[in-house]
Amino acid sequence: MPPTANEIPDDGSCDPRFEAVRRAFRSNFDDLDERGGAVCVHVDGRVVVDVWGGFADEALSRPWA
Repeated sequence: MPPTANEIPDDGSCDPRFEAVRRAFRSNFDDLDERGGAVCVHVDGRVVVDVWGGFADEALSRPWA
């Protein structure tokens, strides 16, 4: 049985000033039924958001890396 949105794993790092980006990313799983993805944001040459989660295959068996 496929995982529910609450069971979709996510990981990464996020500068506290950009927590809204992490929440928006997470909402893709919770609200839009997405199953895998990543986002990386650079500001002035510095990584401020680097998050990923979900699965990389339709069977939902290979975690996104």
